[in-house]
Amino acid sequence: VIVIALGGNDFSSYSATYNTLTDAQKLAFQATVTDALVAFVTTLRAYHPDAYIVLVYGLMNEATHVRNVSINAALRLSGETDKVSSLLVTGAGQSNTGFGSDGHPTVAAYVIAAGQLADHISAITGREQVRTDITF
Repeated sequence: VIVIALGGNDFSSYSATYNTLTDAQKLAFQATVTDALVAFVTTLRAYHPDAYIVLVYGLMNEATHVRNVSINAALRLSGETDKVSSLLVTGAGQSNTGFGSDGHPTVAAYVIAAGQLADHISAITGREQVRTDITF
């Protein structure tokens, strides 16, 4: 299983500018990022044709923007394989987790997201989880 969590900081660091773009410019930017993600996953699939690939998004609360990119990339690739999926996870400040440094997720948010990812991997692979969530 290959897990990819890309784009969160791209959209959050670009957000001040992103929010000033026209709708057409936003769509063009999203299309460019989606194209790059599809190309990256296509390259990975060439090296690892049997791997499941999960496109994770949401940790940095970028889901408004990255959701479309991750879902669109997974949908585009679904014509070639059923082993690419996207997964929205709990982000910084959600589920009473608070915020870490500079608005990043806390350990609690990462634990929740890790559990969501483990559940997703179990669902797509049929593999059983052998450990419970991490406690700290």
